[in-house]
Amino acid sequence: MNNKKLSFIGLSIIIIFTVSSCQKRPVAGFQTETFSKYIEDEISFTNTTDNGYYFLWDFGDGITSEETNPVHVYKDKGNYTVKLTAFSKNKRKSDNTSESIKIFRKKEIKINDKSYPLDKGYLVSHTGADFDIILVNTNIYISSKLSVYVYDRTKSGHILLMTLNCGDVNNLEEGTYTSSGTEVRTFIGSYMLLDINYFSGDYLYYESYNGTVEVKLTGVTYEFDINMTTTAGENVSAYYLGHLKNYHNKSQKETNIKELLNFQFNKEKMY
Repeated sequence: MNNKKLSFIGLSIIIIFTVSSCQKRPVAGFQTETFSKYIEDEISFTNTTDNGYYFLWDFGDGITSEETNPVHVYKDKGNYTVKLTAFSKNKRKSDNTSESIKIFRKKEIKINDKSYPLDKGYLVSHTGADFDIILVNTNIYISSKLSVYVYDRTKSGHILLMTLNCGDVNNLEEGTYTSSGTEVRTFIGSYMLLDINYFSGDYLYYESYNGTVEVKLTGVTYEFDINMTTTAGENVSAYYLGHLKNYHNKSQKETNIKELLNFQFNKEKMY
């Protein structure tokens, strides 16, 4: 009787060992539509693993998932490593793979829960130490004479103009510009014209003299991180990363955004 029990136990062990050994090792793999995205964009990951039964995703930002094909949203810009670990059914065999993904911040103005895209920029230097930074969407073109033109009359235009002073008459310096007036680098003010309608000349207009602007320069690429409060108390955040076209205004007069717009004289379509 004891021999039969021992035989049965031995057979069970052999069966379990055999089943375990027959389970194939997973070969982990995944794909996504792109490995560069913007903050708050949904990113879908497609699992292409062979012989996988359980999965563990690590998105590199402290968030994990056990879904087969997860969707993830990043909250901050940066470079992240996405790691997928695949397990066999008994979880005794596993394989992992990883890919790098780059998350960018959108170039935009955000106010009143609405976003307005920014696509290109201009740097206007004056005879004094003030610099005007003009950021616009693709539908707006600023000429060297500081006139505004429209590419497509059927689409809206967006313009953000801000004036910064760093004490250097030749270069816009990197650093933090504030409106306190006690710093070397000063944020003098900003004007925004949003949803500009070519035909009617209507637009949303905002002014701000209270804010902070972070300026970085890498080679010829500027980065602006802007946080302001309008004269009406609305919070504004804006971000731009890219090249600035340089113009020099020989007069000491600062650029006036309303004069700059001047649609009564510049209703022309650019080709």
